[in-house]
Amino acid sequence: MAKRPPRTRVLFVDDEPSIRTTLPMILERSGFDVVAVGSVKEAIKAMSAQNFDVLLTDLNIGQPGDGFTVVSAMRRTQPEVVTVILTGYPAFETALAAIRSQVDDYLVKPADPAELVATLQRKITTHPATHTITSKRIPLLIEEHESEIVERWYACLMEDPRLAALPVSRHDRVNYLPTILRAIVQATLRGERELPADVLDTAAAHACERRAQGYTADLLIREWRYLRRTIEVFIQENLLAVEISFMVSDMILIGDAVELLLETSIKSYLQCEAAA
Repeated sequence: MAKRPPRTRVLFVDDEPSIRTTLPMILERSGFDVVAVGSVKEAIKAMSAQNFDVLLTDLNIGQPGDGFTVVSAMRRTQPEVVTVILTGYPAFETALAAIRSQVDDYLVKPADPAELVATLQRKITTHPATHTITSKRIPLLIEEHESEIVERWYACLMEDPRLAALPVSRHDRVNYLPTILRAIVQATLRGERELPADVLDTAAAHACERRAQGYTADLLIREWRYLRRTIEVFIQENLLAVEISFMVSDMILIGDAVELLLETSIKSYLQCEAAA
């Protein structure tokens, strides 16, 4: 009797119990062996305990973008595995661009079962033998994508009704930011929690300019927080390119730098207000 070929082993990660019940049944009827888990922790435990051929994971598990964390872990432990992301946000073009560049394929939820099975079978046949991971420290990624981060941050401002309503030109909104980003990059690479005096002076002058442009103190705070959020989302979407050994320390230093700039700005804003 001819020996049956081994079934394709799939690690499926999704935090919705109903999907973890129904989707594995569909895949198993199509010849797959499926291990279904509901968290990043469970996924890492599973991939440490056994080998897989395919990773199929939701983009947002416990937190938005957690799927990239799972893919990153799989790439480092089993780089030959086919990686496919499920996402419920087909209109989020920026995220989709990141997905396309970092995984073998993606499908929009709810995925058609026949399309899902066909995609997995096709990728198993055609995907490269291994995935080469070229990782970099977060500040170097920020440096390389400075223009993109500036544009993302500006888009956040324009999506905020109160900030967008202020009669401030695009140039006047963004002209200081490249200097700030470069200072954060250099301080993080040096492992320093402090920023140069001239950069803090730039933040202080920026605050007085914002007051003259009609910003209230809470809007100034909101603007700095959008910068921190923009950086965090960018890192999350490019997690596979991040040098893991420096990730936590770099994130702490970057967060501290933004907080220092915020504190400097608010102090200057209040001083300018008192002097008016």
